[in-house]
Amino acid sequence: MNRDVVGRAMPSPTMREQLITKNQKAEDIARLLLYAEKQSRPHVGKILPFFAVKKPKDVCYRLWFFLRRNINYHKEPPTRQTAKTINRIVKDGYGDCKHYATFAVCVLHALGIPCTFRLASFEHGNTNPTHAYCVAYINGEEVYIDPCIKQFDQECAYKHKHDLKPSR
Repeated sequence: MNRDVVGRAMPSPTMREQLITKNQKAEDIARLLLYAEKQSRPHVGKILPFFAVKKPKDVCYRLWFFLRRNINYHKEPPTRQTAKTINRIVKDGYGDCKHYATFAVCVLHALGIPCTFRLASFEHGNTNPTHAYCVAYINGEEVYIDPCIKQFDQECAYKHKHDLKPSR
């Protein structure tokens, strides 16, 4: 049996290599990110105590810090974009921005903190996303959880975005 971030037993990881598409579009990435988050829900309870603190912004910081320190960033090539569940992310010990976003959205959703996936593109004429991260909504303000950025609650200047809320 696998162990979670606080040493408790977790079910076997799933979604080892769930390929999105060869030439992904925003809709393809969105579909599988939402699927990976939904498939992670039954297993998130075991790691919630590690992130459950009183202030929602502190929860966001803990998520950012944990992902930045414990899940190594490995960029996936454009021809091999994947989605993973939180079990798979922890077991692998690595992921890319989509995997970070899935983990953060899943935890925040389970704790009742409003959040979305944000898919961003950085070219004027290209709306296909090249980056994903989690945005939490706390007291009417956006809080950014993007472990690809060295500082907490920072956002890169995008040209186009697609926000996706997880289903209840």
